Amino acid sequence: MICALDIGNSAAKGGLFESDELSATFREPLEIGESAVAERLVRRIHESGASRVGFSSVVPAVSGAVSELLARSGKVGLFRVGPDVRLPFELAYETPATLGVDRIAAAAGACAGRASDETGVPPLVVVDAGTATTVDVVDEGRFLGGPILPGPELLRRAMDSGTAQLPDVELTWPGRAISRTTAEAIGAGIMLGFVDAVRGLLLRVVDELGRQPTVVVTGGWSELLMEKIALVGRRDPQLVLRGVNYLMSLNPT
Repeated sequence: MICALDIGNSAAKGGLFESDELSATFREPLEIGESAVAERLVRRIHESGASRVGFSSVVPAVSGAVSELLARSGKVGLFRVGPDVRLPFELAYETPATLGVDRIAAAAGACAGRASDETGVPPLVVVDAGTATTVDVVDEGRFLGGPILPGPELLRRAMDSGTAQLPDVELTWPGRAISRTTAEAIGAGIMLGFVDAVRGLLLRVVDELGRQPTVVVTGGWSELLMEKIALVGRRDPQLVLRGVNYLMSLNPT
């Protein structure tokens, strides 16, 4: 049994793989506290009987605590996603040390089973729409990178903390752009602006590539993007977990 972990800014997600098939998933919200999340993850790992654990983490405090707790048992092998491990593509990113490991894992998950370095294979664009939204390109076997923008929840928090009188709002899809209340106006601006921003970035990416890519979306806002943006071809909510598992198979020791 293999356990893949995707530790993000809002939650820690886990997946159990048997023979490369995802058999179960679990989720722990980070709002309960980093130490509590680490303890719950370790408990789930031990209960699953996993012999190896792989990390994609953008929260070092959580992944560090999980690693320390697992190391004490000495029963579980640990793997950490990073730019220095064997990858299914060449890193053409100019600052690989600053590249988020979640971006590497998501791109790897999208590349699994795909001959991305063969002539005639379309470019791959991976959109991970979470707290922050990343748009990354893999073309001709090379990870090129792409833009990053804030997700709706981060935009909502910025509006709430950066202004004195604007109300906090619930993030739902608006019925119109010409809003009639302040709360409606903020919600419309965030949600419509986010989708239009991602659509616009994808159009710019297509223009720079000069050919039509395959677009895959993942993350908490991926369902919205799949519904609203015609360029999106596929949605995989567990893409990062699949990427961690795939990278573990490429790095067996």
